[in-house]
Amino acid sequence: MQDNICVMSAGGSFDNLVGEFYNIMHAYSTQSVDLANKIFMTLFALEFFWQLTVKKVFSGDIEKLWVFFFTRSALGLLFAKYIVNIDFYRGIIIFFAESGARLGGFNVQFHEGMSSIFSGITPSGLIGYFSCVADVIHNGVDTGGPFSFLIVKFLLSLSLLLFFLVMIAISFFLMEVFVKTYFLLYVGFILTGFAGSSWTINYWQRYLQQISSMALQFFTQCILLGVFKIESEGWIGLLNHAHGDLIQLFGAFIHMLGMSTMFLFFIRTMPSWVGNTLAGEIRLQLNDKLSGVAGFMSGGGHG
Repeated sequence: MQDNICVMSAGGSFDNLVGEFYNIMHAYSTQSVDLANKIFMTLFALEFFWQLTVKKVFSGDIEKLWVFFFTRSALGLLFAKYIVNIDFYRGIIIFFAESGARLGGFNVQFHEGMSSIFSGITPSGLIGYFSCVADVIHNGVDTGGPFSFLIVKFLLSLSLLLFFLVMIAISFFLMEVFVKTYFLLYVGFILTGFAGSSWTINYWQRYLQQISSMALQFFTQCILLGVFKIESEGWIGLLNHAHGDLIQLFGAFIHMLGMSTMFLFFIRTMPSWVGNTLAGEIRLQLNDKLSGVAGFMSGGGHG
């Protein structure tokens, strides 16, 4: 008997939906970047002139005025190049996603066009994998004896329905991380413009925390997908080994259903838990540094 082989491959309605959402968000990114830069320049200029007039000229503190101009200009150029730069935040997400993918044993692609999400694991790939498993199971039942054919056929069909719902849920959670990341990266990028002044820098701080959270969610999701890929590679082997034996076939499928259900709970809770916990720690570590930056921007660091 030649073993049946099921392969997860990209391409399908779910993958196309993710790709279309990406295209819409990416198309909006031009307006988002332009608006963020305008907000940044406006806020930076307002605080610059407020410091110049109120804290320097009106207060009579005009000594070393050139230092004020130099430091403020350097800070503005630094922020404009790195803080209000969408590639900086995209790079954070790509770094963590690729690191998690290497640990998970596969490649992740996060690039223009989104022709592929994961190498071998995509939302549509999971549904295609289910269809292949269903064919293997029904072929195994068709070659069994007639005595328990109807009962086993009914039980397997019911189990397949549950398995299908589990795979749909896993696919949804995969899509959810991508959709949230695209929206945050390309639409939420407007918030980086608020880094232009000490009055509003907290908005940018929250945005950086959320970007860190999504990057860590990618990292965790990639590791979990690697575990799922390793586990699922043995499922078809179990089904092929049970080919023609209804009892073994049913047992193998119950094993698949149980493992996939457990994985569903992991992928539902772990990425968000890791992202929120570690991103919260990152924000706590940055609070002091950013408070110092805000104080410098408001003129507290000038002698």
